[in-house]
Amino acid sequence: MSILFYKDFFKKTRILDGGMGQELLNRGLKPKGTLWSAHALIDKECHQMVIDTHLDFINAGAEVIVTTTFTARRNRLIQNDCEKYFEKINIKAVELAQKARDISKKEVLIAGGLPNQKQTYSADLGEDLDLIEKNFYDQAKLLKHGIDFFYLDVMSSGLECEIALKAIESYNLPVLVGIHLRDNGKLPSGEKIIDIFKKYKNKWLHIDIAGVSFIKNNWKYHQFGATGFGIKSILKLLDTASKIV
Repeated sequence: MSILFYKDFFKKTRILDGGMGQELLNRGLKPKGTLWSAHALIDKECHQMVIDTHLDFINAGAEVIVTTTFTARRNRLIQNDCEKYFEKINIKAVELAQKARDISKKEVLIAGGLPNQKQTYSADLGEDLDLIEKNFYDQAKLLKHGIDFFYLDVMSSGLECEIALKAIESYNLPVLVGIHLRDNGKLPSGEKIIDIFKKYKNKWLHIDIAGVSFIKNNWKYHQFGATGFGIKSILKLLDTASKIV
């Protein structure tokens, strides 16, 4: 598919899938250490669970599914003494997403998920920024065949976005930039969303609201659990903006 197709695709609000890792846990995944969803890629017995979860997201209305690679990044695998699986499970994640799409027989796009390469939800990238760039590059290299575009999953600073975009530029694939917002409406780096939008306005922008996505008790019109907090406001904002434009 052409770049023009993707630009047209995102000219209106699109529905991405939900949190794969959390859903796998809900379905009984018992990960070792902090492998989380990566465990489902390492263990062949869990591959069907991944496919089924992708399918359920698709059948629920998702127009884009993201590869199960949030914890398949090299740094997390090293922390769990599983770096030897790095290449294998990233390639497998794309294969499982493709299989789910093919089974569904629906026109669903596959996004290659590229998460933070240091610490989730933190703007601290450490001192070796070249290593961060290399890790983005290496993971993207394993995902690029079989996906429709890259998805930078919950970036925590403008610098992190910049490093990731530079690392994957040579792959010549479209990019969806996903940023993480805290309760104060700012990124962990302290930057405002408008600053990121202005700098990367030529990329698609996805807002992650994981920080306020779950509550332990009923609150106002929300029941405990997943809240969908902010969705109504964002949809209203987009609807208003589209009428102004």
